[in-house]
Amino acid sequence: MGAKVLGIRVSKKSGSVRLSKINVLVTLAPYFFPLYSFVIATLFLVFDRIYNLEEYYLFFFFILGLTMAFHWLSNWETMKIEQPDLKITGKIFGIVFILIGNLLFLNIILTFVFINQINFSDLVENYIWAYYSFFKS
Repeated sequence: MGAKVLGIRVSKKSGSVRLSKINVLVTLAPYFFPLYSFVIATLFLVFDRIYNLEEYYLFFFFILGLTMAFHWLSNWETMKIEQPDLKITGKIFGIVFILIGNLLFLNIILTFVFINQINFSDLVENYIWAYYSFFKS
């Protein structure tokens, strides 16, 4: 996003990163980007393309659910503490943005893993329908 890291502080109880400029996406990324789920999905995608793991889809969903649950629970615990990130963006905006970002990333992960089974015209129609249902009602 164009920011430079000015400093990193790590301790047993907390940590922080100082940046040259602040951006909502950079500030809230740790809360809406499910890193472990992304890694699991990427590995599954690569191995599925090589070995055709169709019989392991249920296991993948189980592991993906576990990693997403871990991500959401760690977010929940983190948000109980006064977070400077949420003070910067505003608590209500930050929480709504994080919730929408989590759902969006889960959708993106599943779309890329199951790209061969998805009809993109249906997907686009569903997004358009959701947009109009939410914003135009």
